[in-house]
Amino acid sequence: QPLARVGTVVMAALILFVFLGPLVYRHSVTHLHILDLMQPPSLTFPLGTDELGRNVFARLMVGGQMSLEVGFVAAFAGMAIGIAYGMVAGLVGGWIDAILMRIVDLLRSIPGLFLLIFLDSVFRPSAGLLIILIAAVSWHGVARLVRGEVLSLKSQLYVEAAEAMGASRLRIIVRHLFPNALGTILVVH
Repeated sequence: QPLARVGTVVMAALILFVFLGPLVYRHSVTHLHILDLMQPPSLTFPLGTDELGRNVFARLMVGGQMSLEVGFVAAFAGMAIGIAYGMVAGLVGGWIDAILMRIVDLLRSIPGLFLLIFLDSVFRPSAGLLIILIAAVSWHGVARLVRGEVLSLKSQLYVEAAEAMGASRLRIIVRHLFPNALGTILVVH
């Protein structure tokens, strides 16, 4: 997949830039260069300075760190919530599964971006709040995907054999369902 390779290279370059860049390019993001307000790009300031004389290049690296940290943690948290929810719904089945999936349908009907903007304006903005909000609106698709995968896997002979041998539901999830569903989850998410 050439597009996947290009995406991986771009993402790796971005990660290296924002996390290793400040170790090489040691300029303060808060220092005010009073004599260098609104400077164009130069050797000293590769992206120039802003209206307060702050180094835009250094600020870009630090801002990129925060953005990537929030994005990665929120994606991981949303994926973890969705995996747990989907595993339970798919394994338990019956009316509990139906109720859990109707809750997912209800939550998916609320526009996520609108909800994020609204809640972020109601509460005091912080990185932690943003992570919680993004995770709260991003787990629904993962839950539905995992549930479908679990429904497919739970009819496999090795899962039925584990149930017949008296394995607990937690053991079936951890030992059989999660490892076999992980490939699909990672590819799609």
